[in-house]
Amino acid sequence: MKNIVVFEDNSHSNFYPLDQLRASFELKMGMFSFLERIFFHLSESRYHLLYREELKSVLKNRYPDFFHNTANVGLDVLFINGRVVFDKKLQKQIEKYVEEEFLIVNGSKVLCFRLKGSKISAFIEQAKNNGFNDEFIVEYFRSNQGSVVKDIETKRFEMISELISENGAVIREDFKTIDKGGLILSKIGTHSALTKERQIYIGKNTRISPLVHIDASKGPVYIGSGVEVKSNVLIEGPVFIDNNAKIFSGYIRENTSIGESCRVGGEVEDSVFLANTNKYHAGFVGHSYVGEWVNFGAMTTTSDLKNNYKEINLLVQGNEIATNTMFIGSIVGDHSKFGIGTMLNTGTVVGIGSNIVDSNGSIPKEVSPFSWLVNGKTDTYVFDKFLETAQIVSARRGQELSANEESLLKHVYSKVRLSRIKRS
Repeated sequence: MKNIVVFEDNSHSNFYPLDQLRASFELKMGMFSFLERIFFHLSESRYHLLYREELKSVLKNRYPDFFHNTANVGLDVLFINGRVVFDKKLQKQIEKYVEEEFLIVNGSKVLCFRLKGSKISAFIEQAKNNGFNDEFIVEYFRSNQGSVVKDIETKRFEMISELISENGAVIREDFKTIDKGGLILSKIGTHSALTKERQIYIGKNTRISPLVHIDASKGPVYIGSGVEVKSNVLIEGPVFIDNNAKIFSGYIRENTSIGESCRVGGEVEDSVFLANTNKYHAGFVGHSYVGEWVNFGAMTTTSDLKNNYKEINLLVQGNEIATNTMFIGSIVGDHSKFGIGTMLNTGTVVGIGSNIVDSNGSIPKEVSPFSWLVNGKTDTYVFDKFLETAQIVSARRGQELSANEESLLKHVYSKVRLSRIKRS
C-alpha cells in the first residue's frame, strides 16, 4: 500500500476567510474538494495529512481513517500539494517512476514529489519550518542529483479568485473523470426538458418537478442523489449540484457548484456554494465563493462587475490583492447571515460569523469576522449569541456542532478579539 502525504503549504491565507475553519485541501471547486479528487484517483493508499495544528481536532473527526500531523509516514512516500487539481495526466506521470525519487512541477509550482528512506521524517520537520514553500522543496531536489524533475501542465491554484474563475473548466474535467454522462436514475416531471442528455447525470431518489429545463448544450450538468428541483427552474451547464440539495424557482447559470444540502433559488452564476447554505429567495449571487452555513435574506444581491469595467481588487485582512479579473462578486465566510435586501459591492470579503443587515449600500469592502453590522454601524457579535444561532441552524438540518468545532470557532473568535484590542 502506498503512503501518501497531502500537505498544506504556507499559502493557505490566500484563501481567507475560507481557510479559517478548514485546511486548504478541503476547499471545493468543480465536483470535489482538492483532497477528494486526490483520493478518487489514488484510493488504494495510506493517507497522511499535514496542516496547521489548530485544525487538528476538527480534521481528525472529519477524516478518522487518515493519519494527522505526524512525521512518521513511512520510508517510501508520495507528497502532494493540497491545492493541486489532481488529474489523470499527473497520475500517469507518477506511475512512470516506480523506483526513483522525483519532483513534478508546473513551472515554479511544486505539484508532488516522492522521497524514500529514513531521511523523510527529518525532511518533514524542515519543510514544516519553511512552510512547505516551493523554493525550499525545489532546492532540496536540486541538491539530490539522483532525482528526476518533470514539468507538466496540471493546475495548482494560488488564490481564491481562481477557484471562481476556473470552476467551470474543473466541472468539465471532473465530469469526464467520473464518466457517468447520460445516466438518468430518477424520474423527470412532465413538461420538463433535458437538452443534450448525454452530458447530464441525475442520481437516485432525485425529484425533477414539472416545467424544469436542464440544458447541457454548453457544458455538463451533474445532479446528485436526493436532490429536489422545483418547477420553473432553468439550469445551464456546466453545473454541479451535490446530494440532498434543493433548487427553487430561478436560474442556475453556468460555472456553478452547489454543495450538499444547500437550498438555492433566484439567480446564481459562476459561483461556488459549500454545504448547508441557504439562498432560498430571489436575488443574484455571481462570481462568488460562499462558505458553509451561510444564509442570504430575500433579495440579497452581489455586484460582480464595476460600472467602469476595471479589474477588481480584494481587500483581505487590510491588504489589497489584485485578482486580474473584472468579474468578482463576494467572498463569504462560514456562518455569515444577511438580512433582506442586502447589497454587496464588487469584491466584498465577509469574515466568518458575521451578521449583516444593510439595504443602504454602506457595507465596507472588507467585513471582519464576527461582525454585527447594521446599517453602517459595526459592533462585535457576542460569541455566546453567535454560537446559539449556529447550534439552532445546525439542528434545523438534523446536525449539531461538535465540541471540537465549537472550540475552533472560539479559538478564531479569540484571535479576532485580540487583534481588535491591539488596533484600538
